[in-house]
Amino acid sequence: MTSGFSTPAGGEPPDYGARFRLRRQDGYVVVEVSGDLDLHSAPHFNHHLGEAIRSQALPHVAVELSEVSFFDTSGLNSVIVAWKRIKASGGHLVLVRPTKQISSVLRITGMDRHFDVTDTLPSMAIGEEPVAQIGDVALDEPTA
Repeated sequence: MTSGFSTPAGGEPPDYGARFRLRRQDGYVVVEVSGDLDLHSAPHFNHHLGEAIRSQALPHVAVELSEVSFFDTSGLNSVIVAWKRIKASGGHLVLVRPTKQISSVLRITGMDRHFDVTDTLPSMAIGEEPVAQIGDVALDEPTA
């Protein structure tokens, strides 16, 4: 079970403008994001999204965005690339609780018509063994 956002062993989280936490809930791997999703943090966001996608044969990924303070085209590009990978493998991506700024970016770019955007994580049956770890970030066990 994770105790918070990802940090290097025995240290403070790196200062790249955003913090990430991966957990499993209701059949989804949830990527929680806090801080700025921009050019500086996008490679780290991509890494966490990739780990979430690789953790399941049929990826179901939710990106929790309510704590994002800034979102630019680098963050949007990361979400688009992940969405295409997940869609190609028959999985599902959902954006959960985007901020007003993120919702505005999605609307202006027309991506709001392509992404599933919701205020709550959808429930689904869990049909696979839980993943104990994603990379160096432990996942919560699925809840019954």
